[in-house]
Amino acid sequence: MLQQAGLGFLSLVDMPDWSLESLFKQVPEFVRQRLETLSVMERLHLYELIRPAHRLIDFWAEHAGSSLVLPWTDADWLAGSVQFNPLLMDNARFHQEYNKALQENCTYEMQWTGATHGRIRIPAEKVKWLAPLLQGPTPVAKLIQRVVELGSLTEEQATDEVLTFLTALEDFLFVMLQ
Repeated sequence: MLQQAGLGFLSLVDMPDWSLESLFKQVPEFVRQRLETLSVMERLHLYELIRPAHRLIDFWAEHAGSSLVLPWTDADWLAGSVQFNPLLMDNARFHQEYNKALQENCTYEMQWTGATHGRIRIPAEKVKWLAPLLQGPTPVAKLIQRVVELGSLTEEQATDEVLTFLTALEDFLFVMLQ
């Protein structure tokens, strides 16, 4: 369908929920090796054959020659700014509950449609360094510096932690890169 429309597949909206490995308690090594040779589309098709539990129309696509950059490299993240999903920014309850978690130094958890099992969970230490996003788009470099200031991590360790966590949140469209 995408090929007929002249579109290229980018990702599924809930891509983390389509992990073949999540269907098994333990994946034998010979199976893991074979899975690594499959294209993204082949992996998704195999998942659908094994467990047809998702809507097949929730995907991101692009026109040939578009300027969209996916997946983002570390350099893309470091040069950009990040923001909470605009749906969250327009939600007074989100601001209230996030600020409460920030003040009480506790984990923030909420129902989020795009997340695995429908919930997003942000540990208390990450709630602190993500707090500037409540004010609007924030340079990723500023978040890394905030992690360094809040804890005992080196800049390199903080960079790894921030990029890993932001990438995970972005997979669920909880945050967006500019």
